[in-house]
Amino acid sequence: MSEAGLAASTIKFYSRDLRAFFRWYEAQPQLTSDPTQFRSADVEAYKDYLTAQRGHSPATVNRILQSLRKYGQFRTWKSGQTHNAAGEVRLARLPLLAKPVVLAPEQQASLLLRAAQRTARHARRDYLIVKLLLQTGMRAGELRCLRLDQLELATQQVRVEDEQGQRRFLPLPGELLAELTTYCRRSQLQTGDYLFPGREGGYMSVRMVQQLVTKLGRACGLELNVKVLRNSYAHSLWQQSGDLALLAERMGYRSMTSALRHIVPPRQVTEGDGKAIHL
Repeated sequence: MSEAGLAASTIKFYSRDLRAFFRWYEAQPQLTSDPTQFRSADVEAYKDYLTAQRGHSPATVNRILQSLRKYGQFRTWKSGQTHNAAGEVRLARLPLLAKPVVLAPEQQASLLLRAAQRTARHARRDYLIVKLLLQTGMRAGELRCLRLDQLELATQQVRVEDEQGQRRFLPLPGELLAELTTYCRRSQLQTGDYLFPGREGGYMSVRMVQQLVTKLGRACGLELNVKVLRNSYAHSLWQQSGDLALLAERMGYRSMTSALRHIVPPRQVTEGDGKAIHL
């Protein structure tokens, strides 16, 4: 799987689920073929086993099925085949969940354009904050503490630390990285300085970040908060990759199960939608 460009942590997630599936497969007397050559019927039987005998929740079953689907994609990529047996097995039905609220691409473009056109004192800072949230999915608490040395220019990434001190690296689109570099140079930031300083040079509060997102959203006729921007990134990443482990890794979750909230079909923010911030 490393040949397919998957991160080590992503491979670890998948490997754990695959090992459990292979152990189950090898314990079935009627299944005598190589477990790596499983059929869709085998995956269906394993799904029933996870539900009926192991008592796993639909969310956990779906996480495991996503691992098998990813392995099936890898197997077809490696062998040149076109048949992914795990992909034919339907996911378990989830209980009704609140739909995450996301911005449509044209709404994202409108928000960034409005932010870029502002002439207020901190307009450039605020524009880059919104763009970072939209294009990396980081949390407000992670963004507010970013320092200059957390920008990895050589690898085009930003190093993020959550409240528990766990690190992860998020890719930065080329245009965003160039804009951040120009902003840092013009702001004369030094190593160790906060990327987006608040009052008196300290870091911004989470409330300040939330307020500026809400203010810019209302200028576009939208009720927004940071979670909507984070959901928008997660939805886009899921649509592009279909990779649950990658989604969990990028969003800073410890398990793939936590990332399942982002694959529920979303609803889009509508103009003047005052309920959009209540997720």
